[in-house]
Amino acid sequence: MAGNTLRYRTKIDLGVAVVTVAVGAFFLYQSMLTESIENDVVGPRLVPNFISIMMIVLGVIVGISALYFNSIKNSELGTDALHADEPDEAFGFRDSDVLRVAGIVIMGIVFLGLFEAFGYLIATFISLVLMLLIFGNRNLKVIAILSIVGSLVYNYVFMGLMNLHNPAGSLIDLQTYAEMIPVKFIRNFLAF
Repeated sequence: MAGNTLRYRTKIDLGVAVVTVAVGAFFLYQSMLTESIENDVVGPRLVPNFISIMMIVLGVIVGISALYFNSIKNSELGTDALHADEPDEAFGFRDSDVLRVAGIVIMGIVFLGLFEAFGYLIATFISLVLMLLIFGNRNLKVIAILSIVGSLVYNYVFMGLMNLHNPAGSLIDLQTYAEMIPVKFIRNFLAF
């Protein structure tokens, strides 16, 4: 009968798998609702579809591997399988850095306000700076370089390659300057 029991770790992994697949399916459905002017492979649906499909695939892999390793562990332990990894072991979120996780969640909310006030480019730059600080990076040179390059790359990918609308910020309008990023030059350069 021990072969049919779910260990504590397996229950956690299956819960993570179910949530990951559900969130991925929700975002895949939402990305399908995005209207696309062009039928190009690279468009406004590309990144959301890719991320959603990867979430679903990885969630299924986590679920299958949890069940697989549960059966192996149960066959090795026999009747002791139920007590093999009790909740006092380091599973789940117990050893997670909750402050950093909360900081990133709060950063997502802050990004929305920054996006409304300053537009995409500045909001992305400020968010990258804050995220690097949240993760403990204190080297100002690295923070500056990664934030500038990251915000320019994100702007290029979403506004240049995917032709998404770049809304103006309510406090600062940098649309004109953001459009000066040589999208056609970079596109031609990447074509070689």
